[in-house]
Amino acid sequence: MPVIKKLNDAETTTYDDDQIKGMKKHLLIGAKENSPTMALRIMEVEESGYSPYHSHSWEHVNYILEGEGILVTQQQEYPLQPGDSVLVEPELKHQYRNTGKGKFKFICMVPVANQ
Repeated sequence: MPVIKKLNDAETTTYDDDQIKGMKKHLLIGAKENSPTMALRIMEVEESGYSPYHSHSWEHVNYILEGEGILVTQQQEYPLQPGDSVLVEPELKHQYRNTGKGKFKFICMVPVANQ
């Protein structure tokens, strides 16, 4: 049986500390929905906000929905806008930053074990 869930019904976590500024994670599909391998999240970054500069052992796939931002890596900064898709490979140190006006919003798919 399919699982259909609205963004308003997602489990939402808000982050705002010295490493993460103005960020929300909306978990739509994951372990609670009995997804065997993948988790679907919507990430929101407020104006001037950013994710932590970090790496991990798994890949994730993103699709930019709204706003403007950059993906920061050790090699360079990549501008992002709606319609862009991104593959972040395992162990790549990275960070997302909102560089526009309003929210920077993107889909983020990760292994369900790392939701």
